[in-house]
Amino acid sequence: MQRRLPVDAAEPSLPAGPEWFCVQAQPKKVSIAAEAVRQLPGVDCFLPRLQFRRTQRQKPVLVTEPLFPGYLFARFVFQQSLRAVYYAQGVSRVIHFGDHWPIIPDATIEQLRQAVGETGVRWVESPIVPGDEVQINSGPFQNLSGLVSRVYPGRMRIAVLMEFLGRQTMVEIPMTEVRSLRDVRQGVVVPPPMQP
Repeated sequence: MQRRLPVDAAEPSLPAGPEWFCVQAQPKKVSIAAEAVRQLPGVDCFLPRLQFRRTQRQKPVLVTEPLFPGYLFARFVFQQSLRAVYYAQGVSRVIHFGDHWPIIPDATIEQLRQAVGETGVRWVESPIVPGDEVQINSGPFQNLSGLVSRVYPGRMRIAVLMEFLGRQTMVEIPMTEVRSLRDVRQGVVVPPPMQP
């Protein structure tokens, strides 16, 4: 199925100068989309990413993933470059709501750039890793414990396998709602993870 540029893509109220827009990549193609957009003349691309350690096949590996999974930011003159960005390799669409094409303020992009640094990649040290036993401190599962099966640093969430109502259940919860039982037993006070 061929993608088509929306008919309402000629919004006259947008400034004549370059502005930041949010771009959605095709599934699992955000890096390809970012590289393709980066190659376009007159277009700036920003893909903030997180890097963290994850255990795969019982070996620690470094993983780099987008801060906003599936999305990147592109700065361009709307009337001149929309079509090129929209049809760039790996791009699904430029985010819009009907005939409204939201602009991302320069200050927001600058804050994100400061947060991830010059490389565009921020190292995240997760205090919780798969295999850790955790206690849930708030929410509907408060005071229950379980085993971490997966950590999603980009979303600041974890998947916990727990005994609930007589059976094992997998729940996904924010990292801020749990505490490692290893730390609880040792009396360690661990600050909650920073929100991106």
